[in-house]
Amino acid sequence: MFNPEKEINEYLMRGFFMPDTFTPETCVQIQQAPGDAALDTYWHMQQQQFMPHAPYVQAGKIELLPYGPNRMLIDRLSQLVSAHNQAHFQFEIDGLMGTQRVTLGPGEGWGWHVDLAEGPFSLRKLCIVLFLSERSSYEGGAFEVSSGVCPIHQEQGSLGIMPSYFMQRITPVVSGQLQFLITWAHGTQPFQ
Repeated sequence: MFNPEKEINEYLMRGFFMPDTFTPETCVQIQQAPGDAALDTYWHMQQQQFMPHAPYVQAGKIELLPYGPNRMLIDRLSQLVSAHNQAHFQFEIDGLMGTQRVTLGPGEGWGWHVDLAEGPFSLRKLCIVLFLSERSSYEGGAFEVSSGVCPIHQEQGSLGIMPSYFMQRITPVVSGQLQFLITWAHGTQPFQ
C-alpha cells in the first residue's frame, strides 16, 4: 500500500548551492591542476557521438582532469556528493564521471540544456558545479536553473548539487573570465 509519508522524496525537484565549501586556496590549486589532452579528445568524441544536438558544449574551454594527479580533489568531491545524495536524493550512484574544468570568456555561455543524453551520458544522476573564480573577476556568466533550486551562490568555493534532469544554463560572460569545475555522479543504470 502507498504510504506518502514514507515514499515521497521531496528533494527530487530541488538543488542545493552551498557557499564556502572549498577555500580560495583550494580553488586556485584546482585552477592550476594538470589536465590531459588525450582525455579531452576522447571526451569530445563521446560528446559528439552521444550528444550531437548539444551546441552548448562548444562554448568555452573544457579540460578533463585525470584522476591520478587530482585524486585528493576528486575523492573529496565524491565524499561530499555521496553524503549529500544519501541525505537528500537517495539515488543509486557509483562514483563521479568526467570531472571538467570549464573556462568561459566574454561572449561565451551555455544555452538551456539538461545533462542527460544517450550512451554513458544516460547514467548521470547528479550534476555537481564548483565555482573557482572570484565573483568580482567577471560580469555576466549567471548560472541559472529552471526549477527547484535554492539561491545560487557563485562565490569562489561554492558548490552546487542538483539532479541531472534539471534544465540549466550559463548566461554569456560580459567581461573577465568565469572558471568552474563540473562533474556528474553516475549510476550503473539510467533513470527508470
